[in-house]
Amino acid sequence: MILSVSTVKDTVPNLEKFVRRNLAGGIDHLLVFLDDEQPEAAELLKAHPQVTCVQTHRRWWHGQRPRGLNERQGRNAALSVRILSEFDWADWVFHIDGDEVVDLDRDILDAVPAGERVVTLEPWEAVSRLRWGHDPTWFKTLLDDDQLVLLSMLGLIPRPNNKAYFRGHIAGKVGVRPAADLRIAIHAVADQDGGRVEPHERAVGRVLHYESPDGEEFARKWQALIRSGPAPSQRSGRAATGRAVKALLDLGLTPEEAEPFLLRMFEVTGLDDFETLRDLRLLREVDPDTWVRTPESLPEGAAQALRAALRQERREKRVGDWPGAEAPPGPAPDEG
Repeated sequence: MILSVSTVKDTVPNLEKFVRRNLAGGIDHLLVFLDDEQPEAAELLKAHPQVTCVQTHRRWWHGQRPRGLNERQGRNAALSVRILSEFDWADWVFHIDGDEVVDLDRDILDAVPAGERVVTLEPWEAVSRLRWGHDPTWFKTLLDDDQLVLLSMLGLIPRPNNKAYFRGHIAGKVGVRPAADLRIAIHAVADQDGGRVEPHERAVGRVLHYESPDGEEFARKWQALIRSGPAPSQRSGRAATGRAVKALLDLGLTPEEAEPFLLRMFEVTGLDDFETLRDLRLLREVDPDTWVRTPESLPEGAAQALRAALRQERREKRVGDWPGAEAPPGPAPDEG
């Protein structure tokens, strides 16, 4: 079985799409850690047979909730990998965010040699416009050096590199064969000694990243991110955006008063030239809402056993002792 783990805070409609699309894209069961008190979201997720929902706003952290979102994500993911290593039905687990959709190539994944413990998903980022009117179905992929020089010469990006082309991460995401000695972070995996575990050489699919595809989502996401705690570790361009949003929110403006300024930031930092990129044939069209797939169900009694294992971890106060947020040493991917 293929599983995913996520730490999320989002609207109920977005969470419904997140679950439905990932199940259609190749995930069989989702572990979702709700990062805040969200009773309606919890009700939706707990009612879904392909989801195990963990609410973390009360007793989960035993009064020691990590301040940073990256650390909470890492600890929840590392814990999940360790717990899933106890179940022989868990073949792979992918660490994804709430704005991401897995698109697995099962032929490639099934052909990964048994000795390979880590695989990757290459990033496809949704093209941004000020307003779409619907969820975007056009995505950017990583470009080669000559293509990047072309976009730079046309004035579409400030510098000829993929970090200037993508708004979010360019490292993609990782999946692991669950094992007690593996620690999965945001974009990389370490062993029990903290050393980086190199992934299989060929990506096993894509991760569709809906990174602020329009002004409304930009405003919602950045406000939620800033209010979730200290700013996550990000590359310089995104770090500057985070500082600017925090400065705006610190002025005491209401959400309605802040919105026009957030939209102006989005126009300056986040807009793509959709028509030109499409005319250059650099975009890929994908609509996960058209995918049809029936996920594999957990074996009988497995859902109860998984929930029991999670409850035991909480009772034993082991969550905060398990590292997982830090990127392992070595040649670091560009994590965005």
